[in-house]
Amino acid sequence: RGSTTVRFYVNESDHLTLLNVMTHFLENGKSRQWAKDHFLHVPTLLRACEVQQQLLERMRLLGLPTLSCGPKGMDRVRQCVTSGFCLQSAQRSSSNWSEYRPLLNSGVVCYVHPSSAVYVRSEMPLYVVYHDLLLTTREYLVVVTAVERDWLIEASRGVFCTKSLTRDTKKASNAPPTSCGPHATLPAGVGNTASVGRSTQLGKPRQLPSVTAQPKGTMLPSKRRHNI
Repeated sequence: RGSTTVRFYVNESDHLTLLNVMTHFLENGKSRQWAKDHFLHVPTLLRACEVQQQLLERMRLLGLPTLSCGPKGMDRVRQCVTSGFCLQSAQRSSSNWSEYRPLLNSGVVCYVHPSSAVYVRSEMPLYVVYHDLLLTTREYLVVVTAVERDWLIEASRGVFCTKSLTRDTKKASNAPPTSCGPHATLPAGVGNTASVGRSTQLGKPRQLPSVTAQPKGTMLPSKRRHNI
């Protein structure tokens, strides 16, 4: 079963992985047998097709063109995902390449869930957006997409900012490469001194105090946590 589902993986994004699954489902004529052969949930796929048709109909009524991004335009899809989930974003830890800290709450340590397509990468992306947090013995990011620093700045409309867009190439050279572009800090000092915050005045983000990692708690039952 594992090798059957891994064939759909897009290592930059769980969202693109789901899109890949749906594309194959449509190409196979919405075959229930095909879905069962690949251990996919048929009702969920059919519901996704219904939502797609509703969106296409809405675009038609608004007079918007429906264009495919094509196989080389997947970055556009990731950028759209960033626009929708920019406040549910996290930055990779500078000391542990498997740890992430939500940009709006850097005191929480999270990890990409092992079921994620992003989890199988040899190096983890510097920034991700996520759908949900799953709380077990650890905080897990669920349904994850690797994103670019500049996409977060643009999509957040002032929530995230940086004094300079110039990337620190000296620090980047010491970090392992990823497929998500050059390494750079988002707002200067995210992680140790967080300068990410909601704007108190237009164009003037509120400066937050330094935040350190909270001590690990006791084992907790699996449950969903409110998004940070």
